[in-house]
Amino acid sequence: MKKSNYILDEQLLGIPHSLFNANNGYDFQEFLLFINSAEDLNLKGINYKGIKYFQQFLDPQGTDQDFYQRIIHPEDYPFFLHFLRECEDLGEGEEKETTVRLRSPFGYWKKFIFKTRLYNGYVQEEKHLISIARAVDPYKNAIRKNSGTNLDTEKSLQESLNRYRILVNSLDEGFSVIEVIFDPNHNAVDYLYVEINPAFERHIHLRDILGKTMKELSSRHGKKWFETYGKVAITGEAIRFEEYAKDLQSWFDVYAFPIGSRKSRKVAILCTDISERKEAEENLRRINETLESKVRKRTEELKQKNDLLQMVFDTVSQGIFILKPRFGENKDIVDFTYVRVNKKVKRYYKLDELVGKSFLELNPQATMTGAFEIFKQTMLTGKSKDFEVCFRRNGKKNWFKISTRRQKGLLVNSLENVTRKKRRAQNLKDNIRFKKQLITTSPDVILIFNLYEEKIRFMNRDFSSNPNMSKEKLVGMPLLDILPMIHPVDREKALEFHFKLMKASDKDVVDFEFRLRGKTGEWIYYNARAKVFMRNKKGNPYEYIILLRNVQEQKKTQKALIHAEKLSIKGEIARTLAHELRNPLASIGMSADILNSKLQDPLKKELDTYINIIKRSTSTLNNLVTDLLT
Repeated sequence: MKKSNYILDEQLLGIPHSLFNANNGYDFQEFLLFINSAEDLNLKGINYKGIKYFQQFLDPQGTDQDFYQRIIHPEDYPFFLHFLRECEDLGEGEEKETTVRLRSPFGYWKKFIFKTRLYNGYVQEEKHLISIARAVDPYKNAIRKNSGTNLDTEKSLQESLNRYRILVNSLDEGFSVIEVIFDPNHNAVDYLYVEINPAFERHIHLRDILGKTMKELSSRHGKKWFETYGKVAITGEAIRFEEYAKDLQSWFDVYAFPIGSRKSRKVAILCTDISERKEAEENLRRINETLESKVRKRTEELKQKNDLLQMVFDTVSQGIFILKPRFGENKDIVDFTYVRVNKKVKRYYKLDELVGKSFLELNPQATMTGAFEIFKQTMLTGKSKDFEVCFRRNGKKNWFKISTRRQKGLLVNSLENVTRKKRRAQNLKDNIRFKKQLITTSPDVILIFNLYEEKIRFMNRDFSSNPNMSKEKLVGMPLLDILPMIHPVDREKALEFHFKLMKASDKDVVDFEFRLRGKTGEWIYYNARAKVFMRNKKGNPYEYIILLRNVQEQKKTQKALIHAEKLSIKGEIARTLAHELRNPLASIGMSADILNSKLQDPLKKELDTYINIIKRSTSTLNNLVTDLLT
């Protein structure tokens, strides 16, 4: 069973509606309330007691114009109609009263005093009247039910009433008792103030509200307020809520609960104007929203900056890692912890996550190589340090260049793997050493000619013992001073050689052979092989390198070989000729001898001279062949 919140009628007997004015005309008793149209008497509003009292006479559609005719005694009805017509001419604050008999739910007639005035709760031009009807003998039933009531009881009740008044009047909260007004469909449409304490008007910022309805005080009062109070009146269940009244421009903390008998269903209200608190809460909410917005914005900015920083971290060619020191019992730095790293460092360690890990655990060689001590000193002194360190990993040496800086209690470090650079530098050093050795030990004269200055920029050694051809004299010598040293026949070739190199590609090698004057004035042969050495930004050559080799002895050898070859060819020809001549000569000699033996005198004597000439010529030719072969 639900706990009852109702105060018995007997306890409320004699309590006035106004706690500060007991003679206001509304003795605190049960009453009926009606709101009707002055023109057609159509019922617009009725209180809960009226609904229960005349339930069988109400039209649910609210269109019945004969409501008063059904509930008022036929003899009183004409007078009541005349009374209502007179009430139409009442002024502001005026009221009229009359007594009529009303039909009770039990069928008998009961006298009620009607107090009627104009009702301004509707904005229409049509006039409306509000009537409050109370029974003429309100105490009869109470005395009948409480036959033992005497003066002592009334005195005791009056004392209780006084204590009640003092208590309610001393409340800081606004207190009121209202009579909820319903339309014929039981929808709450207004409410009448029947009791208030002094604080109530101060809280709701209205004056002279006693005996008036809320719609008369504020026609724009929200529908939700009527519905809420109507629900309390009908269900008998208390409710606490906070609501904003737009018409009053205030926030209220309201506790509404039923008061009175089950038949009357009045509603008591405790309310407090909490506008300042709500405004403070709203300001606080706005501040919080602003702060949250700023925090979100700042967080987003920080996230973007963090992402940007991480992106920069991850895109730089160097490894970047931030370390936080770990202190031991003696407040000495015993280790470092990774706070932030970029992808470069993660790839080196082949780990997806390094944050929170120990530096010494991941780098056990750091103590031996001195890296840990450098980090430690940088952390303690604040002096930045750049250093190189070698770590052995996978059996190979790895060189790293590390820059460490102290920043707000952290160590910011950049790491660059310089192993390749070290190897390149070493290879370059070896290459330079090799080239120097090659230049020093080369039998060729190596020189570099600068086209901008048209001078010899570099020369590895002297041409010869000729003082005019020394390295000291030739380096820096202009081209025009060098040309006279070249054989006149070869000077034009030298210029062609020079111009060919200016048009040559990087792969082209240009050859040239020329003669230079020696120490004793003789001409010495040299072979030159050259290619482009340096180009400018436009791709044009501005330096070329020349390898000069003394080929004088080679030339002599070639000359001797040519002479020997010529002699060899000559001997071969002689042998061929001797072989080819002897056979014909032998045939000629034999033929001459045969002719000499065959011929007879006198012909023999006549031809003897010619035959002897043939023999002598044949002998001479044989002797020449013999001399040629020997």
